[in-house]
Amino acid sequence: MVKRVTLLTPLFPKCITAIIVMCLSSSLLNAQSIRAYTKRADELFKEKNYYGAAQLYSKALYGNFDSKDVLPYTPVVHKHGKRPKGAKEIYLLHQLAESYRLYHDYQDALPNYEKYLSLEKKPDVMAYLWYGVSLRAMNEPEKAIEALSKFTTEYTQQDSYTALALKEMADCRFNIEQQQNVKRFTIQKLPSPINALGSNYAYAKLNDSIFVFSSSRPDTVGKNKQVIYRSALYQYNTNQNTVSKLFQQTLPYDAAAAQFSADGLRVYFTGWNEDQKSDANKYLIYTATRSSVDAPWDKPFALDSFVNAPGYNARHPFITKDGQYLFFASDRPGGLGKYDIWKVSLNSFGLPNAAPENLGAAINTPDDDMFPVFLADSSMLYFSSNGRVGLGGMDIYKSKGNIVSNQWNTAENLGLPINSVKDDIYYDSFGNADTSYLTSDRESPCCLEIFQSIKLPPLPEVKQPEPIDSSKLNTPDTSAKNNVPVVSIPVNKLDEEAERRKHILDSLNSATIKRVSVNFDFYKAKVRPEDKNSLDTIIQLLKDNPEYNVVIGSFTDCKGKFDLNLRLSKARSLAVKMYLIKHHIAASRINVDFYGEQHLILPCKDDATYDTAQQIVNRRSDIIVTKAKNPKWVPSGKELDIDQILDDITNGRRPFRYIPDEPTTKANNNLKAERQLLREEKARARAEHLAELREQKRLKQQQEAEAARLRREEKARAAAERRARLQAEKEARKAAAKEKNAQKNAAANNPYVSKPVTSNNNNNVVNQALPAHLENELKQKDRKIATLDSISEIKSRLLLTAINHRSINQVFTVYTTSDSVHVDLYDNGTYDHDSVSVIYNSEIIVYKQELKTDKAISFKVPVEPNEKRNEMIFFAENLGEIPPNSALMVITDDTGKRTEVSISNDLMHNTIIYFVKLKKQ
Repeated sequence: MVKRVTLLTPLFPKCITAIIVMCLSSSLLNAQSIRAYTKRADELFKEKNYYGAAQLYSKALYGNFDSKDVLPYTPVVHKHGKRPKGAKEIYLLHQLAESYRLYHDYQDALPNYEKYLSLEKKPDVMAYLWYGVSLRAMNEPEKAIEALSKFTTEYTQQDSYTALALKEMADCRFNIEQQQNVKRFTIQKLPSPINALGSNYAYAKLNDSIFVFSSSRPDTVGKNKQVIYRSALYQYNTNQNTVSKLFQQTLPYDAAAAQFSADGLRVYFTGWNEDQKSDANKYLIYTATRSSVDAPWDKPFALDSFVNAPGYNARHPFITKDGQYLFFASDRPGGLGKYDIWKVSLNSFGLPNAAPENLGAAINTPDDDMFPVFLADSSMLYFSSNGRVGLGGMDIYKSKGNIVSNQWNTAENLGLPINSVKDDIYYDSFGNADTSYLTSDRESPCCLEIFQSIKLPPLPEVKQPEPIDSSKLNTPDTSAKNNVPVVSIPVNKLDEEAERRKHILDSLNSATIKRVSVNFDFYKAKVRPEDKNSLDTIIQLLKDNPEYNVVIGSFTDCKGKFDLNLRLSKARSLAVKMYLIKHHIAASRINVDFYGEQHLILPCKDDATYDTAQQIVNRRSDIIVTKAKNPKWVPSGKELDIDQILDDITNGRRPFRYIPDEPTTKANNNLKAERQLLREEKARARAEHLAELREQKRLKQQQEAEAARLRREEKARAAAERRARLQAEKEARKAAAKEKNAQKNAAANNPYVSKPVTSNNNNNVVNQALPAHLENELKQKDRKIATLDSISEIKSRLLLTAINHRSINQVFTVYTTSDSVHVDLYDNGTYDHDSVSVIYNSEIIVYKQELKTDKAISFKVPVEPNEKRNEMIFFAENLGEIPPNSALMVITDDTGKRTEVSISNDLMHNTIIYFVKLKKQ
């Protein structure tokens, strides 16, 4: 039955119509936003601005539209719009993954590649290559090999991409092999203030208390509170735990990778300009000197063509200890690949004095070989390369050789954990055999960080019983106290005992399928990033074999109270367990044991001999994979008390964890205790995270306060200049008015007017002489007229002074073949009473004229015929009603060619346009 609906008001149809229109408009605007974001992202991608492209692709793909993003002609109505589907979604997924990868954010690239390959029926074959590279970079070598194998199967050409895929697969296999080896080093990230916001890298030694490193930490604030990241050289004082800039003067370029002469009076470093359009000669090696170790550094200068070859790049200098040679990396001709390592001899002043030598095929490859460090005491060269089989990215290698003859042995990879699947560079031990420093992005998706490598002591070997002379075994020893004879055990009995214990140990380990150990920092129960590789191999093994189980046995060193160490070892076992559960290993397959300070591998005493770095061997968790249903921890044979452990097993006592006596009624509290430890660990991690956030907030507030102070000073300075300018103009107007009145009064009141007198007789013109007091009045009038003529000069001087107090935020270059160009200036947007001045080659062309949208400020300027640049400065006189001061400059040359330049200024910055005349073809 159909019911009739009566409309109660004639407005109801209009409301429905309005709602429909609004919905359609919303969908239309949402589609426009997606197209606008995608178009702008494509433009940034072509410009190789992959970071900016990734941000916009992500917004277009996931609908996170932000009104703060400035896109032309795009109304924004939703913060979260509809997501694109079908071909648009696939395109955006691919472009987003490519953008992330191209600025080395493999963590975000990986899921987008995976989704793209799952949705696209005929994916781009190159996606398998880059998907495999991303998997390798995220330490998933087995999956990476599968993806790379698929690429080599479908990609039929034999070119550089095929070679890259084969190398990446070799890197993955090398990674799998390395994970089986015993770690000989522990890696720790250096704390603040060395590692801070931005990238921190290239740790170098100046003297025993001063170390120098490079950092892009923010220390400059631009307009709109924009933080500027530029690389600079910083020195770290170990005695005061403070960081300061190496150079007192501000360098006009980025600077990094400093190395010093043995006396500390000369420095070499890499300098470059990020704004430079061409890559040719973008990187140069500079040097500077100082008169003493306490004196400031002189102005740096670039080395000559022996190092900085014209049209090519030179980077990463290293001066030898004797000061006779400089190693560096360059893409100059004569090398084996992209960047090669070279050496050049130096004179007594530390400057190159001969052509450089390439280190040859033993060191250099067809790819990049960089970051050389030569230790003279061991004749060992350390460097990084991505052209050899390694763990992926840039790996650190070493090669022994003769610097004079330039002969080098085959390079050797330093392996895990010195190297990682990310980039590992700037290795240097400063001559210390046990401690070294390196730079890596292994723990960061964006930035380089400085790490310290500490060599672990060798694991003690299990001592076997020494052979004993059997003739002495059965002889009573009456030299003991109380004259009680001591009888030794027969040698065959000892042999049987040793064999029995070996058999027990072999039996215990026979059920072990795989065994790895991870270590912990002092008084910590948090899995370290460098140990996650080992745990990931266990996780993959358990996933591939559902019938396998795992037992975790954890230990501490001897530092601290016994009960506290027992709790700490339990927390370590639970931390490893939680890591496995987080990676989808069922809790029912994981067994946990903990032993506190029992079963040490390295001798430990809680006294002055205690060494925190060495004792990391004892601060460990043993992870054992077995087929047993409820496995318990078993010794490896390297424990110092292995004999006691085997005796306990022989006598039916398993070496399980020690638990203090407690009533059986408390047995059910074990789970609560474990949960409490987990809560404590989470609380500690949260506290550390909050502390880090507070520090970041403090730094941000400090930067904002500094920016506000600079703005206040700039505002006060601008106000003072404006008052001075207005006062000067006022004085000039007063002088002009006074002179005008004086002229009127002189004409009206002076009875003596100097005029020609004509004689009726001979028509000769005679000038009548003026009285003396009138001559003086005329001279004063001439001086006042000269003052009026200088008003324009005063304007020019005041304007140029104001210009010099502002910095430059935009620079444009316009090329033309014409002798002159015509310029039209419009208000770029809404008419809001913006006013501007324009100076061309130090002359005022436009002075305080108001910008309009419908009427241009027009003028014509000549373009010099020679190659010099003609400089035009756009100066904002005010910001109008809607900041900033925005203008559209339309430039037309004699041929009718138009060039449009969008200018945006405030009261702190100028825009400069250079006109360069080209020769006609």
